[in-house]
Amino acid sequence: MKRRAKKGFTLVELMVVIAIMGILAAVAIPSTMQYLGSTNEAADEAYTEEVVSQVRLAITDLNMAQLHITSAAVVDRINEEYMVNSSFPYPIYHISNNATVPTAEQVGSENSFTDYTQTMIVVYAGDDGFITVYFYRDGVEDPTLRKTALMEV
Repeated sequence: MKRRAKKGFTLVELMVVIAIMGILAAVAIPSTMQYLGSTNEAADEAYTEEVVSQVRLAITDLNMAQLHITSAAVVDRINEEYMVNSSFPYPIYHISNNATVPTAEQVGSENSFTDYTQTMIVVYAGDDGFITVYFYRDGVEDPTLRKTALMEV
């Protein structure tokens, strides 16, 4: 009697392969998500640092022109001079009254927008001689990305 050649896989072989793939996915997916999260945080840190350097350039320009330094003037200078051809991913807004950390609603009321869940950067020029740059994600300020720059450059 001739034996026929075996074609295909048995059910047990398929189940073993699927179980191995499941174990690999269970290990790989969380580490990949953690890596992507840390990459996004590093990018947001770099964006905030970029805005701080643009703030310093704007302050220098305003000082040289002997203009009063306000949050609106700094943001206008940044948007007009430095971010025109930039691929900067987040909008930059200003706040004029900042007794504490501004809420997204306060920033929106001063800048005429209603999407409080967007990622944005807010600049505040205080009376204390410092400019503070706030980073907002999903309408909430991230205190780890808050930066301060001296107004007198």
